[in-house]
Amino acid sequence: MIHSMLYLCDILIQKMRKRSIISVISFLSAMCFSLVCYADEGVKENPDSASDSETEECVVSSSLLSTEKIYEDSIVLIKKQLESSPQNEQLLVILGRLQKQCKQISDAFSTYNKLVQLNPGHYDACLFLGCYHYVHGKKMLDKEDSDYKEIKNPKKMQYASYQNNVKKIVQEEYVTASVYLESALSMKKTSLVADMLQSIYQRIAFPDPGKDRLKK
Repeated sequence: MIHSMLYLCDILIQKMRKRSIISVISFLSAMCFSLVCYADEGVKENPDSASDSETEECVVSSSLLSTEKIYEDSIVLIKKQLESSPQNEQLLVILGRLQKQCKQISDAFSTYNKLVQLNPGHYDACLFLGCYHYVHGKKMLDKEDSDYKEIKNPKKMQYASYQNNVKKIVQEEYVTASVYLESALSMKKTSLVADMLQSIYQRIAFPDPGKDRLKK
């Protein structure tokens, strides 16, 4: 069974261009799940009869057909499709989602940027880019705040440096994030997006909370 499923997987991947990418990815994911279940059940039901080589083959085959492997193979194939159809929104959406699943965040950022240029009102693109800029900006601001708090008696020059850094981050990350998140919220109301926007608005209104520590 394992060898036949592996063979079928190879055939499907080779024929990707002739079929619906979405349906093939879905089929491969389902096949991967079935194979893993098959391997697990086989070992559970016959722990003594399964030889070390048979068990190893099940484990290795399951690993090769893991969801992550399927996503990575699909990413390669979709990129090839995009070479001849670079403005295909459906392909870009699928690519972005797969890249997120594989934790290829920088690549997903690039993909969603292309998508939002084609369709400024695309929900997935606006949501991802808004979250990306918010999270990135928050990490940078947290570091600036933490570094500034470590200064026991900050002087004017130190405060000025901190203030400039914070304002730059707020402008480049938070303001940009607010534009995308506002667009996403207008299309779909969610508490998560609303909370992020509230946090952004508060920081934009009070960009430098360390002012009260400035040494006179």
